[in-house]
Amino acid sequence: MKNCNFTKNENKTPQTAQLECPPPYNSRCLRQKSFTLSETLITLTIIGIIAALTIPNLMSKYRKHEVETKVKEAYSILSNVIGNAIAENGPLDDWDYSFSTKDFSAQYIEPYLKYTMKTNVVSYQTYNIDALNHSHEGYYYYRNYDPMWYKLANGMLLLVKIPHATYTPNAIFIVDINSSKGPNRAGVDVFTFYITKEKEPRFDTCNQAYYDTCKWSSEKILAEQNAGGNGQGFCCANYNGPYNGALCARVIQLNGWKIPDNYPIKF
Repeated sequence: MKNCNFTKNENKTPQTAQLECPPPYNSRCLRQKSFTLSETLITLTIIGIIAALTIPNLMSKYRKHEVETKVKEAYSILSNVIGNAIAENGPLDDWDYSFSTKDFSAQYIEPYLKYTMKTNVVSYQTYNIDALNHSHEGYYYYRNYDPMWYKLANGMLLLVKIPHATYTPNAIFIVDINSSKGPNRAGVDVFTFYITKEKEPRFDTCNQAYYDTCKWSSEKILAEQNAGGNGQGFCCANYNGPYNGALCARVIQLNGWKIPDNYPIKF
């Protein structure tokens, strides 16, 4: 049997070179190997399985990173505001916390804050904040004390509250890191910051009113279902109370602005 060989005629271009191969072997010489339908389906199935296993994990990491970045950004913005206010108005323990929230904000917050909108309407856009574990009472620091609302230049929503109550922080700052898009849950997209002037006056992710939570470790906050024995719970997985979520920013801060693996919410 004659072997199939490519031969080139010097009088012809490479494109017109012919196969020196008698029929019916010339079709076999030109034939190229291709995937069968079953091989293609198997390959697509494997790709689908790999995607199903990896994409949810990648999306979870992306959502966690987004929350971490925005919580740190919110803290940085408020720290700069408080620092500039201290420079012009004196130390925190000299501020007048007997002001209404509106007057306090006008004196100490607004001059140093970049915002695009403000209002003191309590039911702004029918907005509501839930506690971390969906307490039927809602999130305590939101449902109590009328706030001032600010839409920040970066799109976040800031609520400022002056409690005028015993055993509470002197000023409360609630930040919704994705505005009012939802789910509007403390510890998920809503995080709380505080000014307390007792003991060591400070702005922070913790407060020293009643319990000195600034001394608590991340592990204590996450496990504390009966905070100090009265059942408040500040960032724990299985407590259904109105304060749950109040120290979730603290947990992230103590972990180097990263969400720890034992955080009560899986993103």
